[in-house]
Amino acid sequence: MSRMTETQFLLDLSKTTKAYRWSFDGQDGKEIIGVSRSGGQVFDPITAVHRYNRCGTEFKTNVAGDTLGMSTTLVHSVQDAAAGVSNRGNAQVLRGKIRTALGI
Repeated sequence: MSRMTETQFLLDLSKTTKAYRWSFDGQDGKEIIGVSRSGGQVFDPITAVHRYNRCGTEFKTNVAGDTLGMSTTLVHSVQDAAAGVSNRGNAQVLRGKIRTALGI
């Protein structure tokens, strides 16, 4: 299996906008979440891509990332970016790319 790059992940994520309603949620309103249009389940960006690519419904982000071929570093970077844990560095840049891909 080939490794999924950040660019491939963002391209796949941008395809999920018809299947999920993307918004900000969480305790402080910073976390990026997707609510499936069929069933209303809540997903983070990695598990949403996993489900959208018909890899199954996996709610454990690390397992979903591994199945997609994402490196551990990329999984953690996407998790940090989606959670909005930092306003500096790679997490902030990736967060901007995720927001652009999702149109939010």
